[in-house]
Amino acid sequence: MSEPVSSPNAGEASELPLWERIRALVATSGAQALVDLVSVCIGGAVPLFIRRLGFDPAPASGPMLTTVTDTCGFFLALSFATTVLTQIQVEAAAAASH
Repeated sequence: MSEPVSSPNAGEASELPLWERIRALVATSGAQALVDLVSVCIGGAVPLFIRRLGFDPAPASGPMLTTVTDTCGFFLALSFATTVLTQIQVEAAAAASH
């Protein structure tokens, strides 16, 4: 049998102080809230836009809405979380060097 693969960063999260882990949780929760807000805005705008083009929004808005919100959600959540978590890592490195 093969041995389990271990990540070089395994256990790194547990080495962070509690307040930094809380900040990471708040960052990812904030990203999810932003995704929800964008999804609601797009969910209201897409059917109105399709109707303005002269098409029936019922059959077209479902797949389009799902695609757009999933794509936006994916990139917003990852971008926001990466930015905040990178900042936490930079601050932790600066604090460790002092």
